[in-house]
Amino acid sequence: MRLKLLRIIEEKIYYEYLAWLYQLIIKKCAAPCVGRRILLSDFSSVGEKSVLDVGSGGGIFLIDMKKMNGEGLFAVGLDISSPLLKLSRREALKNNINKGIHFIGGDAHSLPFADQSFDLAVINGALHHFDRPTVVFNEIHRILKSSGKAYIYEHMRVKNIADLKDLFLRHRIPGIGLTALTVNEIENSIKSSQFSEYSISRDNLLVRIQMQKSFG
Repeated sequence: MRLKLLRIIEEKIYYEYLAWLYQLIIKKCAAPCVGRRILLSDFSSVGEKSVLDVGSGGGIFLIDMKKMNGEGLFAVGLDISSPLLKLSRREALKNNINKGIHFIGGDAHSLPFADQSFDLAVINGALHHFDRPTVVFNEIHRILKSSGKAYIYEHMRVKNIADLKDLFLRHRIPGIGLTALTVNEIENSIKSSQFSEYSISRDNLLVRIQMQKSFG
């Protein structure tokens, strides 16, 4: 019993350390990256709307959105990692944001929200973590209001040393990208989902996808 308790404590400390390290890397690497600038440009003036960040990680980007849009934006971050959620809430308080932003635990494949709950949804660099992207897209379609939009920002799978160099030096992504998806894989998942309106653009290794829920 004592040994089992020690293992639980060790595991808790380990995952909390990983969450802290992950957030530190995001803070250091994300500021100059191309993807962050594109994301913040898309969400710089959304006004009095509601946004769901699916796979919000350490909450850095959602907090940035909230700071840019003020009290009118209702922001919710969802992540499956309890340590990351804890860090996200702490980061929001450090930025003097204690209203209109919430970080909750949940699975992207089964979003814990009612139908038509949000105006906007975003997946930023988390798509490759999801086992069934089409299921996630259908869940996002369900929780979006009519004419609601979803934005996805993802780096593509690297193929050679030149791609690895670009991924880190230009996009400031400290991963090797071997688990990332290809554009065709992402598009096939969208085509299999309930979204019929979408657009895909690329900035070298960065993919930006916009999907819109049809009116009605």
